[in-house]
This record gives sequence, structure tokens and C-alpha cells, in this order.
Amino acid sequence: MLRRFPSTRLALLSLVLVGVAGTPALGAQVVQGSTRGITPADNTAFGGTFACRNYSVAGADLGTNNNTPECQDIRCPRPYNTGTIYGFGGYRCNQENTASYNSDQDDQVFYELVDGEVNAGTCNHIAYYAVQGQKASSTVLTNVGDDRQVECPGTASENCYPSVNSAVGRATPLQHTLATYGPVPHQLVNISGLSPVPTVRVTGPGTGGCPPSATRLTWDEPESYGGLMRNGVPSPVQGVNLYVNNASCGACPDGATGWTLVGSFPMGAGTNGICQPVTGNAWFALTVRLKGPGSAPSSIETGRVGGVGFVGANSQCFGPVGTAARIVSLSARYAGRGRVDVHWNTGAEGGLQGFFVARALSPAGPYDRVSDLIAPTGDGSRYTFSDRVRAGREGRQVYYRIELAHDDAAPEHSGVVSATLPGPQMKRLGLP
Repeated sequence: MLRRFPSTRLALLSLVLVGVAGTPALGAQVVQGSTRGITPADNTAFGGTFACRNYSVAGADLGTNNNTPECQDIRCPRPYNTGTIYGFGGYRCNQENTASYNSDQDDQVFYELVDGEVNAGTCNHIAYYAVQGQKASSTVLTNVGDDRQVECPGTASENCYPSVNSAVGRATPLQHTLATYGPVPHQLVNISGLSPVPTVRVTGPGTGGCPPSATRLTWDEPESYGGLMRNGVPSPVQGVNLYVNNASCGACPDGATGWTLVGSFPMGAGTNGICQPVTGNAWFALTVRLKGPGSAPSSIETGRVGGVGFVGANSQCFGPVGTAARIVSLSARYAGRGRVDVHWNTGAEGGLQGFFVARALSPAGPYDRVSDLIAPTGDGSRYTFSDRVRAGREGRQVYYRIELAHDDAAPEHSGVVSATLPGPQMKRLGLP
């Protein structure tokens, strides 16, 4: 006899199975995941976009969230829970109970993808995700596993996912990004076990071995959560999908609209990246791609189902002229006492070793370096270098440009700016 269980989202993760003597016992897997330790401030930044997708990759389960009719085959929104069992707070995902729609095949592999978007609808939108996995048994008499515990054991006799918390996120932040979330500009930190979707770094046309008409795109690999799957289940993370948005550089596209798939890439492809032709303005972003439901080849991706959803974080807007994308603005101003302050803002910094400031007495040069190598601090950064000069005659001009040192290509130069130096101070009669 198989005892059915309530599919309500608030039910404890439990299973009771009674077998008939001498007859193989049928069973049902009940699995449910959660996130814990999300602070109110982080939850505010998520803005209600947190959701779960719970599915099996073995047996007859061919869709996601099959036990939740209002969100079958789509991301299932979940409310924030402030209960003490969640620490600061968290989310409890929808429950999957195989007994309601298949023959309860034993040892089915289940996955759950949880994801959300910080700062939705802004240029600084950032997608976050985590993955849970478990091989669930239907041959036990009782199952008292509860994902809301400090940590459910997740053994063969207790079907539950590992909870997503601060101990399981990406160990180090993603650096040198255009987007920012956390205390350090141009870095993305994990949020209670939810890892940021990687961002795209963009180099100038013709760099990194690409032809003059193409730019090199590279990225960090997504977090696989491979060591956190239960009972020998492999990670479902397969790689990334790359998207492009041809909005103007002043439009700053949100995470949901105007994106076109460039291609799908396996794990490990981000280090060398790809050469991407660029004929106009372009923004780039990623989603993380995972093994999808059912035993046949399929995939799902963070934030997107059927082409609707959100991608990761925008890259710097890029155009066919590399310097315009690298150095967004450049200025120089005489600050007094023999000092010229040179300011510049960067666009994309991927593949850069750093910057040199060079000075000349005419726009055509020759230019001499007046700075040591200045280390990059991340896409969209602002820099200032103070150059010591000797003021000459009235109206004397000095000219500056920035030299961009690449990891694997010839230096790239910015445009030229000038500063006007004061003439020599004339001593007034009777004054020293």
C-alpha cells in the first residue's frame, strides 16, 4: 500500500512506505530543497525574483515542478521565509513527489536549480544561482529527512537535498567585472551559497589572436557545485550560453529583453574564449546551462525558460573601435604647483596587464612614459595619475595618452588630450 503525501509547499520532507510481505515494495521519492542565511538586505536586492526548478533526470519525469500545477515547466516563485530555521531568512522550494505521476522507479536522480536576479531591470543586474542534487530511494519504510534541518544527512534512507547556505558558495569573488555586488567595486560576491553567474570580459578588436574585425570574449567558469551532490550524483552544470544585445551604449539593457543567443559552450571554454565579430555596439552576458529533465538529452539554463527570463550581468558595451571601448573618457588638467592630473575611465578591462601614462610636447609625439605600470582594478573603473612638469612659457601645451598593456598582444593606445601650463611668474617691483 502506498500512502500519498500532501503536495503543499509547507509539508515536512517525509515519506512513509509500507510493503506487503513477500511482495516487492513500491515507493515514492519526496525531495525538497531550501536556501538559508539570506539577509534582509540581500533579499531586498533580489526583489522577489527568487525561484526553484525541481526535476528528475531518470524515470518518467519529463518536466519541471510537476507537483506544482501553477508553475509546471517554468520557474516556480517562492516567498521569503523569516523563520528561525533559516538563520537570517531564506526560501523553501516546492516539493517533488514522484508517486503522483510515475511508477516510482527507485534511485531516481533529482536536481533542483534555484536562481534569482539582484538589481533587476538596471544596468547593474546580476544573476545568481545554486544547484542541488540527490539520488532518491523509494525502498525505505520511513523517510524523516527535512531540508529545514541544520543539515539533512541525505543518505540513501533520507531523501533530501543539501541546503544552500554560506558554506557552499563560490569561495572567492568574481573580479574585474563591470557589475558590482558587495563591498568592493567591480567584484561579485556569493550570497549565502548562491553564486553569481559569470560575466564576460571583452578585449579590443584584433587582440588575443583575433582578426581586426573581431573581439575576444573570455569568462570565468561557472560554479559546478560538484562536491555537493548526494549519493554519487554528478553535477548537472554543463557550461554556459552566451548572449549578445545590440542596444546602444547609452541604453544599458536590462536582463530580460533584447538578447540573442550567440552559442553554447562547455565547461573550460571560458579561459581561451572566442573571437566574436563586432560590427556595431554590443553587450554580452551569460547564463549557466544544466542537464535538463528526463533521460533524453535536454538542458535548462539559469533565469531563462523558453527564451523568457534574465541573463547574467552585462559586459561593458563594446564597439568596433577598441580604444573607445577601453577608455571611455580621458582628461588632463593643470592642478597647480607643477602638477598635471590625468583622469581616465575604462570600459572593458579583460586581458589587460595595466596602463602606462605617456606625455609628449606635440599631439604627434614622440610620447614618453611618465608612469610605472598601473594595475587594472576592474571594468568601469576611474583612474588618476599626477604628473610633475615644469611650467614654461605662457600657453605651453603638454599632451597625454594612455598606453594599454595586454597580456597577449601589442599595446593599444587611447586618444590624446592636452593640458595648458601657466607661463613663468613675473616678479613684481618691490616684491621678492
